[in-house]
Amino acid sequence: KAIREMVGIIMNDQKRVAYRSRFKVLLTAILVPLTLIVATSPSASAEPTVVNWWTWNAGAGVEADNPFIKAFEEANPDIKIELRNLEYEQYKNALRLAVTTGEGPDVFGLQVEPLTDQYASSAEDLTSYMNKSALGATWKKKMVGANQLASGGKQVAAPWYISAAGLLWYNKTLFKKNKVAVPTDLASFNAACAKFKAVKINCFIHGAKEAWVNLDMFQAISNQLAPGDFYEAIKGEKKFNTPTYRKAFSTWRSLFTTGLIQKGALGTTQYMDAYDSYMKGESAMIFLGSWQNPQMTKTAAALNAKTYAGTKAGKFVHMAVPMPGLVANAKTGALYGGPDLGYAMSSSSKNKEAAWKWIEFLTIGDGQKIMGGLGNQPANIDVPIDTSDFLSSSQKAVIKMQAKALATMIGQREIPNADVQKALADALSAVAAGQQSARAAAVAVQKAINLAYGL
Repeated sequence: KAIREMVGIIMNDQKRVAYRSRFKVLLTAILVPLTLIVATSPSASAEPTVVNWWTWNAGAGVEADNPFIKAFEEANPDIKIELRNLEYEQYKNALRLAVTTGEGPDVFGLQVEPLTDQYASSAEDLTSYMNKSALGATWKKKMVGANQLASGGKQVAAPWYISAAGLLWYNKTLFKKNKVAVPTDLASFNAACAKFKAVKINCFIHGAKEAWVNLDMFQAISNQLAPGDFYEAIKGEKKFNTPTYRKAFSTWRSLFTTGLIQKGALGTTQYMDAYDSYMKGESAMIFLGSWQNPQMTKTAAALNAKTYAGTKAGKFVHMAVPMPGLVANAKTGALYGGPDLGYAMSSSSKNKEAAWKWIEFLTIGDGQKIMGGLGNQPANIDVPIDTSDFLSSSQKAVIKMQAKALATMIGQREIPNADVQKALADALSAVAAGQQSARAAAVAVQKAINLAYGL
């Protein structure tokens, strides 16, 4: 009996061991797949890759409501875009410091020369990326102005959208209400201003404190005198110190002495002083470019009504025409420009794959459709401007006019050499203030060109 009991105990122990072994196998069979499920579930996934995006123009909205960021992150939940959007001058200073310290963005905005040349060494060559994109090896033919964002054989940045300067934007509602004709030449320009002055409305607002808009205006005047010549002369391929540019400087000066440009303009910024005045409906006209197109939309009108609450903002129709002739026998209609903004990838970025996805989205993919929907001209030639949100059907004529002018732009807006650009900007300020003659200004700019190009 004792032996049978001992054998029973041993057999029971053996069964328990067997049961434990079977239980362990069963438990393992359950837990291993469960572990895999937990490890791959969204709640347990790794943190998204962060792409730092620096720019002075985020297209529309800040980070919280930026349509580009929203659409991209919905399609790419594993990538988070962190935006740093600064005013242009602040942006340039911040970028310069970031490159110096080695701490900066993964993706950053550039304009064509000289900014592209300045940061070419800090940017990844995008050529191989573009070749592998949806546009394929012929991408240069499908992206307007891509060559303007190349330097030293490197594709420094990809163009985001195309813009051109040389447009006079006007408040159509204000013109119609006061029965004023849209100017086509200097005489009708002065006549329009006389009518607006009579009803105590500022006619034309200009922020001459900022160099860029003065440079734009000088190009408009120069192209009316000798279309296209400026772009050769400013690079030393032709003489700059000629009667043409002396006439351009004297014409520029006359805009101030005749009162066409308002008093105090040299202390007024284009953004935001002059711009605010125009957007509030306080000034009838302003000199800008095709980048103003988004303001023709209903979406922009609603936003402007809130931004400038208590004013006429959002309650009038924006229209544009090429800058009227400011000289006798003016040749008008020419626009000048190229990529308003392109995006580069930092060569020191630790997240290049994610950074390229963001650049590709902005400049080739669905970001181009968003850009077209905002009223801007996408860089991708296959994506049209969407006018469905325009406030008035008459505004479609502005896009039609621009399309023709953009296809035959007379030159690139940015002056290639930084020293020459500064010399011309300084001369324009001095001439406007009556501190330098037209002849002396032309001599000074010619001297800068000679130094820059070894002439």
